[in-house]
Amino acid sequence: MNEFDKNIFITGGSGFMGRHFLKAMEKSDYKCFVLTRDSSRVEKLNNKAIVEILQGDLTDIGKFQVQLNQCAYFIHMAGEKSKEDKMHSTNVKALKIILNSLLPFPQIRFMYLSSTGVYGIWNHPEVMLTEDLPCFPENLYERTKLEAEEMISTFSSKHDFRFIILRPSNVFGEEDNSKKLLKLIQTIKRGLFFEVDKHCMVNYVYVSYVTEVMMAILRKDLFDNGIYNVNSPISLTKFTGFIKAGLGKGRNNLKLPSLLVAAIANLLEMLPARFRFIDKTKFAALVNKKIYPSEKLEKVLNLDGIFALQTGIKNLIEYYRRNKWI
Repeated sequence: MNEFDKNIFITGGSGFMGRHFLKAMEKSDYKCFVLTRDSSRVEKLNNKAIVEILQGDLTDIGKFQVQLNQCAYFIHMAGEKSKEDKMHSTNVKALKIILNSLLPFPQIRFMYLSSTGVYGIWNHPEVMLTEDLPCFPENLYERTKLEAEEMISTFSSKHDFRFIILRPSNVFGEEDNSKKLLKLIQTIKRGLFFEVDKHCMVNYVYVSYVTEVMMAILRKDLFDNGIYNVNSPISLTKFTGFIKAGLGKGRNNLKLPSLLVAAIANLLEMLPARFRFIDKTKFAALVNKKIYPSEKLEKVLNLDGIFALQTGIKNLIEYYRRNKWI
């Protein structure tokens, strides 16, 4: 085994997903070179898996040839999802620079974190959104992520380049600045949550499960030039049941007629967003049947996303309690 076979070059290490991945790395024998624009954010991690923090932008990859030459893997987690004026330059143009910078290093296998958003869930005619289906992205972020995927695939066809693309769904977990699921948990705690369709499905995945998937891919060296959903699809009833179990609540959700709630949602669209307890978007989520199946990946890696989902909800509730948000 080469002395560098356990070395990884990482982008996005200071973000939500990146911080959790680096935490998981501490329990392994992998070593990480972490590229970041703000080295202080990574230094606060005090992470023994980090062998070197590299300060720079994504477009600076070519400056780190010494470090790249020591790596067997490159994990690209960095991206822009909120500022539209920076999405194409960050998600597409910077990726092109990265790929070209990797040409002198054919030993490097490439892992890219994309998003199930590329399918365009509301545009898509299918209910089961599997990896072999075409994509119909709905917004600029989704379009740039799909363009990035296509760029990687095209690059691989022209060069000796092994990759894997992961499409996580709605990632939640502790230390997420967006406080995902907090409002839902608060609503359930107050006994105000209601359902309108017993067949409704939700698509969430626990951040630590995503890192577990990434670690398993490294261990198996599963860089097969494939695309994989990373998700834990489940019914809304079971999902909220996990939340109620974590809160110590046993009461069933309220059930309201779908047509009535749809009518109210349409009416409330005329009010400012802060005054709406339901709107068209929230109603669509309450009747959603579409899912991103993850059997393809779980079969290969022998993992159980639903168990991780249940554990993640429990951990998230405990985290919110410690911070006195619920």
